[in-house]
Amino acid sequence: MARGWWMAAVLAAVLALIGIVGFEVGTRHERAADWHRGVGYIGDHEASITVGGWVYGIEGSVPEWIDESGARHSGSWPACVGPVGTTKSIRFASVNVTAAGSSWRQVVLVDCRDSYGWASAFGRR
Repeated sequence: MARGWWMAAVLAAVLALIGIVGFEVGTRHERAADWHRGVGYIGDHEASITVGGWVYGIEGSVPEWIDESGARHSGSWPACVGPVGTTKSIRFASVNVTAAGSSWRQVVLVDCRDSYGWASAFGRR
């Protein structure tokens, strides 16, 4: 009986450690991205966002986006990037990518909380 309890405790500790490491890796990746705010010209599951002389493109989906309530979504179109034919301020994160001798900035995250005014009301950048 004592051995079963000991194994359960070890398993719980290992799972907790895996969760903590996963959370830290995800948090560090998000901090490594460059955050921007720009004017987005919105089409049908595509957007061009202009910031400081750069034009960032989104087409089809984004790797991750945060909805107005703070819930995260993966691999789909952000609810706040619409409707088609409009322009709006969009907060997003990008990372620098270099491959095969060329480089670009990839949009990796869109934050919809700011698009609805929630984040600015609480002092988020």
